[in-house]
Amino acid sequence: MKKHGLKSLLALFAGSAMLLAGGAAFAEGDRGKYVQNADGEIWRNASGDCWTHTSWTEADAIEECHPDLVQRPEPAPEPRTETRTETQVVTLEAGALFGFDSAELTNQGRNELRALAREVEDGARIDSMRVTGHTDRIGPAEYNQRLSERRANSVVEFLSGLSAFSGMDIQGRGMGETAPVVQCEDKPRDELIACLQPNRRVEVEIITSQEVEVQD
Repeated sequence: MKKHGLKSLLALFAGSAMLLAGGAAFAEGDRGKYVQNADGEIWRNASGDCWTHTSWTEADAIEECHPDLVQRPEPAPEPRTETRTETQVVTLEAGALFGFDSAELTNQGRNELRALAREVEDGARIDSMRVTGHTDRIGPAEYNQRLSERRANSVVEFLSGLSAFSGMDIQGRGMGETAPVVQCEDKPRDELIACLQPNRRVEVEIITSQEVEVQD
């Protein structure tokens, strides 16, 4: 049997002698690495320590006798949350928002922006928005820059008045003709205007954030 100190050893010898004299039986049950009597009770020495068989190891410890040695699963780490941000860019054709050479929103343009508000209203929390106006390269660059700024500001003003974006930080800027998405060779005017149509646009950047649980 495993030694547990001098007092435990002496008590073990004394108990063994009494058991042999009294003819008591030892049995191994569910707690088979501990010495038990016929009723399945674990024998203890005078100090209250449980008796163990010689094959006992710390891996066989039970809560009743060696709670400090019982193997317990590592507790699951506490989940933590972190904020993740995403930027969604919605591109709207200038022709669908404004009249020719104009920064005033048309009825169709207002409806387009209302539809945009309905789409984003049910999504993640919106932190801020940025509206960028773009033009094509036809005409003086300075004029195109001012037109793109005026168009961006018109969209900002309209979006700010919608309940979905009330009080939100919405910024506007104009890029003029400096950020084209298509390049067109010189053509007759009508053909060139049609070719450059993708460059005449308004981009709405929607910056959203969401709290998500992560495990380390």
